[in-house]
Amino acid sequence: MDLIHIEAVVRPSDEGDLPAYSAGDAYVSGGTWLFSEDQPAARRLIDLSAIAWTPIATSPDEIVIAANCTYRQLEAFDWSALPAGRIFPVAIRSLSSSFKTYGLATVGGNIGLAFAKGMMTPVFIALDASYELVTPASAPGAPASVRLVSAAAFQTGVRQTILGPGEYVRAIRVPRTAFARRLVLRRAAHQASSHVTAMVIAAADPVSGAVTLTLSGALTYPVKFTLDPATPVAAQVDAVCAVRPLLADSHGGEAYRQTLLRELATEALAALAAPDHAA
Repeated sequence: MDLIHIEAVVRPSDEGDLPAYSAGDAYVSGGTWLFSEDQPAARRLIDLSAIAWTPIATSPDEIVIAANCTYRQLEAFDWSALPAGRIFPVAIRSLSSSFKTYGLATVGGNIGLAFAKGMMTPVFIALDASYELVTPASAPGAPASVRLVSAAAFQTGVRQTILGPGEYVRAIRVPRTAFARRLVLRRAAHQASSHVTAMVIAAADPVSGAVTLTLSGALTYPVKFTLDPATPVAAQVDAVCAVRPLLADSHGGEAYRQTLLRELATEALAALAAPDHAA
């Protein structure tokens, strides 16, 4: 779609050249959604995709994934030394978007849009990731404002996040220890190319033995909780659904989505317990 209200496009290659935010600015990082419908409030596009952040950086303590890392780069990275990273290709292939967008669509774009159907946010919640959020300097020479928030606290509803005016996601920081976890993703959709109606990620920590479930797709935003082995999993899913908003649309009502969450949680836990489980 042509964005007929846009008056300027800024595409810096260095983060220090980002302009101060003003009303009417819209950040672009891939832009596969932004150009899919009219954006009447947008007057200037600020394209983050050209900034030379390292797509995926590793250190002894954490893995840092740049917000403008594309799906293709995330999928192609060698995750063999980081077993839980095998979930990224699974999540990418579960997206409703075409594989043709994988070279343009970005991890940060998926996070920032905060759709209930988003695949990246629940994965990062399951991995106890944190997001590095930046507000550009308000004047030349002034420092940018940076804060670190947990992935679990970032999304607050459908298309709702804690991002302030002008704030953007710079990077996703995942503790290296989280990549030792065993992860299983299970999703339900009306067809292979549809967005998810419900999704569950089960994760087992090899040190503590704790098992967590991250519920998504059926809820307005993802929720993670630690499984109580003494309580039936269906009852625990129902307890979450009793206090967190469920979605109801053409893909299914609340009761249907809650049932799917129960079934997917049971499937994911069974797969997690199998010795040869696959993400």
